[in-house]
Amino acid sequence: MSTARCDCKQLEKELDAFHRGDLSDDQTEALRRHLAECRHCACIERHEQAFLERLRTMGKTGCCPEALKARVLKQCAEEARET
Repeated sequence: MSTARCDCKQLEKELDAFHRGDLSDDQTEALRRHLAECRHCACIERHEQAFLERLRTMGKTGCCPEALKARVLKQCAEEARET
């Protein structure tokens, strides 16, 4: 069993990767333990999960205007280049 730890700042940095399933087993386990212990981060994670689910639903129904989708994708690409 892993002894890896996760704190609030680390969770904030790794939450997207957690939702995508991109973390190692140890990282995922540490993040889940932190979520079980930290009400603040658990709340953030629930809101993020609900937001992502809403985005998936919108994508399936096509209710996102194309102009908005283009702006969001452009902004994401710009942010990715900056990191």
